[in-house]
Amino acid sequence: ELIRVFVITNTMYLLIATENTTHFSVALGEDKIQSVKTVKRAFKHAEFLLRTIDGLIKNLKSKIKNVGTDRLSAIFVVNGPGGFSATRIGVATANAMAYALNIPVIGVKIEEEWKGLSEKKKLERVWERAVGELKVKMEKSLNQSLRSDSGQVKVNEESFSFVTPYYNAEPHITVKKES
Repeated sequence: ELIRVFVITNTMYLLIATENTTHFSVALGEDKIQSVKTVKRAFKHAEFLLRTIDGLIKNLKSKIKNVGTDRLSAIFVVNGPGGFSATRIGVATANAMAYALNIPVIGVKIEEEWKGLSEKKKLERVWERAVGELKVKMEKSLNQSLRSDSGQVKVNEESFSFVTPYYNAEPHITVKKES
């Protein structure tokens, strides 16, 4: 039986927020957001999301040593509510990156009272919620954890799972044509 474990040694997080159809944002940081990039290109999430993440990491790398995907310890993603395809692109990207990097992914739903906030304030609220949720999950999983010879904590994957998108309505992808 194959059991995946997460080795948590870094504290750099990535936030992906693609719930809006008119723009998306990505952020990097530790306990607080250190760098944000918002792309205002309606319905272009699939074309620009990975490129934007890469650019944000490279930009922060020029300011801080040892910044790269190998320093990421978790990925946070807004999993709704929002545009159907926009939300799905962000969630799928976050899940794939977390799986490839063997790190946890944390989904955060946008609260109603956050919707009127500026993008920066909304991202800060999402970040705070995600960091808090990650810490709670880490504490719960420590009871089932393993310690390596180097003292690193290996967290059992059962404490974390893939994020699923949250839609507050049925998708409106196509309209039935009348015969």
